[in-house]
Formats: sequence, C-alpha cells, structure tokens
Amino acid sequence: MSSQRTAWHFFFAILLRQRGPRWIEVRDEVPLSEERPRVDYLLLRKQLDPPADDPGLTLRGLWSRLPRVTVAELKSVGRPYRARDLDQLWSYVHAYYRDTENGVGRREDLSALLIVPIRTPSLDTDAKEMGLAWSDLGGGYWDLTGGLFRLFVAEIDVVAESEDDDLLRLFGHTAEHTQEARRFWAEQVGTKEAMMAAQELESYDEVVQKFLELIPPEQRLAGLAPEQRLAGLDREQILLGLPDDDLRRLPQEYLATFSEAVREAVRRRIGG
Repeated sequence: MSSQRTAWHFFFAILLRQRGPRWIEVRDEVPLSEERPRVDYLLLRKQLDPPADDPGLTLRGLWSRLPRVTVAELKSVGRPYRARDLDQLWSYVHAYYRDTENGVGRREDLSALLIVPIRTPSLDTDAKEMGLAWSDLGGGYWDLTGGLFRLFVAEIDVVAESEDDDLLRLFGHTAEHTQEARRFWAEQVGTKEAMMAAQELESYDEVVQKFLELIPPEQRLAGLAPEQRLAGLDREQILLGLPDDDLRRLPQEYLATFSEAVREAVRRRIGG
C-alpha cells in the first residue's frame, strides 16, 4: 500500500482489467473506510529509566511496561469491543511500523494497547483465532503473546478496583466512591472550550448523563428559577412534587381531577 499513486499503478490496473478473467472485478484506489484511519492515542516514552516516584495517577501498573512507542485504542461502555476490532488495532500498529519516518527501528520498540471496560467473549474469540495467548500480569493487566508486536490489554473495571482509582471507575461499569470523581467532571464541564469540542462527538449525551448521575438531585436544581425546575414535568408530577402541607391545603374538587393512582399517592402521604 502506497501513499502516492504512480503511473505504474495506473497502467497496471488497465492490464488487470483487460487481461484478467471476466469473473474478477478490478477496482483501484479504493479507500479502506469512509473515514481516514487514525489511532485513539499514541503513547511516547520520553525516558527509558523513569523515576520510581512517578508511576502516574491512573493505570499505575501499565506505564513502566510500555516500550518507546505504543499505539492505544479505547473501547467505551457505550461502544464496547466488537468483533474484529483487534484486527483494526493490529492494522494501525503495522502501518505505524511501516512508516520509517516514525523512527521505530525495531519491533520491540513498538507495542499495541487495548483498553476495555471488561474482557468480553468477542475479544477472547478474536485473540484465539489469531493464535494469541493470554498472560496475566495481575491487577487487570494482560500481555497477549504470539503476535509480531507486543500487545497489552487493560480492563478498566478490574484495574480501577485493584488500584482504587475512582476517576478510572467513571469510564467503567462500577460506581465511584469519592468526591474526586465529581470534581473531575465538574472541572471538565466548567471548561467551555472542552465542552464545545466534545458536543460534536459520538456519545456526548451519554457522557453528560454519567456526570449528572454523580450530582445529588438537590444540587442539580440549585440556582434554577422555579419555572426551570418544573420544565418538562406534567401536572401529576408537579402535584406529587409539592410538600405535604401544600397537598393538605388543596381542595378535594381539584384533587378529583387527577387519576386514581395519583389521588391514592396523595392520600398515603397526607393520611386520608
């Protein structure tokens, strides 16, 4: 695969079309996907012997294991690992190694990293079909051997519990335990530039919902005008949101306009 088309490519395509069998269709200059290939993250090791007092604050068991360059892909809770995603990751690693301008002289200087919320059957199936063997590094980290490059897998749910990383829990299935996670989201939401950039991305609403779930209901409503607090609620929801004392003051004629289920809920709260 070449990044530049030559006259040789052009005329060879003509040769294939004219002299190939009729039952073969020849297409040239075919893009591999509608979107230009790009890796999620490129991790570059700046020091071969980093200081022992700086293991990082998240994924602490990972960094010291990585070689000089690592091609990393993240699979999220909303868009988990799908069949053949491992093939895509390998294609990125091979393409990066193929480009000599990247300065990776040896295969051992380059690795792949797959970060997933949890290990899944589809990932196990793909690894088995590729002849890869799982080596448990402990704490949610794995080394998959048998490929042309080293491949690491990090399970967010397991690592977060093993390292008690509350911010990492935000990206997995488990619930956070500390105020640190809430502060992290608050800082991101408070950054106008970051949120404007994120609004155009897939799963934006899902991420915002994750943040909202961290905030107690009373804090979500703090500072809102009464009409803003009631926006989107129907009349039955507004009624049931009133304090008990206010419910007792309402005339029976007005309560009679609501459904039996709502009236029963009111009776239970105010006693008869």
